[in-house]
Amino acid sequence: MKKTILIIAFVFFVQVMQAQWLNSANGIYYSNGYVGIGTSPSCSLDVAGLIHSSYSLMIDQPAGGNIGGWFRGGTNSSGNIVVHGNGGNWSAWWVTGAYSYMKLGTGGGNETWVGGVNIDQANHVGINTLNTSGYTLNVNGTAVFDQVTVKNFSSKGPKATPWADYVFDRDYQLPSLQSVSEYIKANHHLPGIPSAEEVGKNGLDLGASQAKLLEKIEELTLYTLDLQQRLSALEQKLSKTNQSN
Repeated sequence: MKKTILIIAFVFFVQVMQAQWLNSANGIYYSNGYVGIGTSPSCSLDVAGLIHSSYSLMIDQPAGGNIGGWFRGGTNSSGNIVVHGNGGNWSAWWVTGAYSYMKLGTGGGNETWVGGVNIDQANHVGINTLNTSGYTLNVNGTAVFDQVTVKNFSSKGPKATPWADYVFDRDYQLPSLQSVSEYIKANHHLPGIPSAEEVGKNGLDLGASQAKLLEKIEELTLYTLDLQQRLSALEQKLSKTNQSN
């Protein structure tokens, strides 16, 4: 009889413990196969606090699984973190924070000195280069865009402003064609337009270049209109001369 009572009490105790949280003195909680550290768990392992590993961390997908992939860090990998997908070794990416840069690259997870994306401590981004030359973004290679918009977001606004409509102001001093001709002969490029040597040394500011090109187009328009007026005046004079004869 005592044995039966003990068995019933034990079963009842187990059932109660399974239905409730077990709270140990060091803040570890258990519930239905879930483990929580510092918190009541809502998944297989739930941690409320900092996790430290002196070697590495690996999260692996189950054998034959096709979800996610895995990553690891520490001395057991090429980068600080290596992220794997399901496409074999070449689907692996590495992420490293070292030498004042956060670098990201691919190549099977094998870290190289220069990543595909490199961010320095000033938040300058280099694509395939560590040297951003002080620019917010520096691309070592080709780039393609569906659209590029140059807009003034700060006091370091684009050199494209002011836009070239000032050419049509009444007080704008349009250079004479004679002065333009003499400048071209002496400098081999248009006034206000950087020379080939300057572009090769300093690069080309797209916004400023577009503004200057528009300036030249508007000046050409004024020259054309002036020539048209001169031509019309000559035609009228010639017509009157022919009529008088």
